[in-house]
Amino acid sequence: MSLNLSVVADKCEFTNEFSDGIILPANSSVALTKTNMTLPIVVQNILKSPFVNPANYNDVGFFVNIDGIRKGITWQNFFDAFREYDNSVLEPNITIADFYSGKYQFFTNNKILFKTLVHNATRDSDKPSVSWVLSRAINNAFNFYSCRECSNFTSQSINIGQPNLQGNSLIGRNNHNYNNSLLYSVIQDEIGLNIFYDPYKLYAEGNGLPTATTVQNNACHEFNNVVGSLTGTGNGNAIAVSRGSYEVDINGGYIRCQPNHIGGSMSWGFNLSSSGSLSSTIAPDGATAIKKVIHVGISFDTNNRLTILDGISQVPVYNGNVVADIPFNHIVDDFQTRTYNNNADYFFIQILKNIEGNYIFNIYQGTDNTPLDNTNVFLIYSCKTQIKHATVIPTEVFTSSANANVFNDIAHTQASVDTLIQQDLSSRYNYGIRNTFTIETNFSTNNQVNITNFFNALGLQNFNKTHTLNADPLLTEWQNNSKVTYEGNCLNKTIRWKTNFKDGDNRNTNINYYWVGKIRPKDFYVYKSIGETAAGVALNSAWVVNDETSLSNLPKELNVFINNLDLKSYQGSYHSLTSTQTQVGQTRLVGTIPLDFEENNPTNAFLDIYYETFNPYYRPINNPEPFKINQLQVEISYKNPNTDKRETIDEVDGLLRCEFNIRKMTPTKGNNIINPLI
Repeated sequence: MSLNLSVVADKCEFTNEFSDGIILPANSSVALTKTNMTLPIVVQNILKSPFVNPANYNDVGFFVNIDGIRKGITWQNFFDAFREYDNSVLEPNITIADFYSGKYQFFTNNKILFKTLVHNATRDSDKPSVSWVLSRAINNAFNFYSCRECSNFTSQSINIGQPNLQGNSLIGRNNHNYNNSLLYSVIQDEIGLNIFYDPYKLYAEGNGLPTATTVQNNACHEFNNVVGSLTGTGNGNAIAVSRGSYEVDINGGYIRCQPNHIGGSMSWGFNLSSSGSLSSTIAPDGATAIKKVIHVGISFDTNNRLTILDGISQVPVYNGNVVADIPFNHIVDDFQTRTYNNNADYFFIQILKNIEGNYIFNIYQGTDNTPLDNTNVFLIYSCKTQIKHATVIPTEVFTSSANANVFNDIAHTQASVDTLIQQDLSSRYNYGIRNTFTIETNFSTNNQVNITNFFNALGLQNFNKTHTLNADPLLTEWQNNSKVTYEGNCLNKTIRWKTNFKDGDNRNTNINYYWVGKIRPKDFYVYKSIGETAAGVALNSAWVVNDETSLSNLPKELNVFINNLDLKSYQGSYHSLTSTQTQVGQTRLVGTIPLDFEENNPTNAFLDIYYETFNPYYRPINNPEPFKINQLQVEISYKNPNTDKRETIDEVDGLLRCEFNIRKMTPTKGNNIINPLI
């Protein structure tokens, strides 16, 4: 005699009722024959920040080289970048000592948005990715290059944390209830950094404010020279050259003046034929030729008219004795009738580079002397000019053909440190080192093993050697056969490489945590102290993995129990060094289901389980007499590998089905031996 029972439920602890009742024969045994279910598996991979001693905060963690400009990013810089993320409302108390305790957790997969039903800008936020912090630290280090993260993330089919007042309550700082949190299930395939030439960064970050220009006396002829002002004197053949330490920044910087025209003509702009060192006071070629020394600029004439100057041509002229090359300005015809408000309007000439390495000059006019992002300043002309040799230094020039003409409020954007480095490279290598981007890890800081693990997790496999990422496509093969992909040009380039966020690969720096049958963010994360110092002092609080609900390893199997049958199933035990309780002796286990899931993979999933055994093991029910049942109380659970305790499963996706076979068995000696059906 054999009975087949099929039960269905939407959870892992359930009771199925049988309306007619079932008579079990004496000495029955039961076996699990089939199970179908879909089980949510959530994996959170965390990367711990490296341990750095306070004495080493200003050590360089890694070097970044963009087109020959090499900057060291210190551990202090890296922490400062972390603090710039808008998680200051989420984890405001994390100090640099907390951050470099080796216990702060970056979430490398799963984007958790801590939200309330009614948006609260002073509280709602998320945690930064470690690649975002890396990009921000690089961005902060350079004057006219910007860096932004463009990493690739793969979305998965399991998005957890639908709006649910009770299920999603995450209690944060000051007991704030994040009751509308959402967990996006993603994995980071690779880190991507986009580097682009950003000459407007000077103004966006509050830098690039003008400095009053002082023209050196030995570079000034027939001008009354004071700081920030030049006034024509003498016979009216006035010229002044601004050089030396007053060099303008050629990466988005500008020169500025306010003309006060009295008579004749006055001109102002850049000469592009002068060369020499940055400390040189040599006048540009043709310095005695009024106005003809300006390649890009403006001529201010009578009746408040202005003329745009764009280029110079050398024209041979015979004077009856010799042939001489005379320079003539190219004049933009459209501007012959343009006017300005004398002694009121301000003019700016901005200089920057384009993709071919040429210079772009933008001429602005306005009623305000503030930087170019002001609404009262507008662009009136733009041109592109190729400078023939890298040693040429764009030089500001003033000319006047009449006495008393004044250039008021003359100022410029001082050359940045990066620009000076670039100019030095340009003079040595003729336009410098173009189209490179490298990251070099540094190991001067103590605790190299800890820092090595951190860099290894980021995909910077180095084996205690300085390693370089290079934007040159010919230099993209790494150790371990890792590959760097590159795209773009010298002014906008993107570099990508594979991450190494793997549990166990990086010696407790990079760890996976697991949840079986849980779907609410409150099960995954908790706001609490991130740990203790070596002296036992509690560190400040942040959002970390909930170690009370998580598993360090996935169970290898699920256990199926029938709790209302007196099954004889004996379970052995072991003595764990980390556990104070084990389950031993007789249980009501009826069968096990293999749980096949790759552990070293930070991928969430709805795991489809289709289990069917062709060699079932029967457990005796311990009924010497027939008896009637009208329900089965079924439990599917697992043994927690952390505690060796039995853990129930909270959620399944959809319905689960279990099938059991009950049959009369011949009693054996002792009546406690499991009988296989062959």
